[in-house]
Amino acid sequence: MIRWSFDDDKLLDLVILGKKRATCSVYSGKITPIGEESIITRDGKDAVKIKVIAVKVFKFKEAKEEDIIKEGEGNLETWRKVHIEFFKKYYPDFNDDFDILFEEFEVVEIYE
Repeated sequence: MIRWSFDDDKLLDLVILGKKRATCSVYSGKITPIGEESIITRDGKDAVKIKVIAVKVFKFKEAKEEDIIKEGEGNLETWRKVHIEFFKKYYPDFNDDFDILFEEFEVVEIYE
């Protein structure tokens, strides 16, 4: 099973509280299968097991408020600002035309 972590523990806290039900990344050409489970870690320890329940790929500029609200990080304007800063750390040429992999998930188990 894949183990991964957020760059910011506040995001994991939002998952645990049930406020964050989706996440996104720059699309690499691979779609995460519906039903795939993974474990989000904190400080190298298992924190939460999640299961993917829906997947979309869209251009960053085409993000919709009804999807973004599921990320639990604010409105579309705030989401765009925060994610542009984040993605530019890893993709210096990141722009509105990049494809985004948007994954909705449900919490299967909380270990903390």
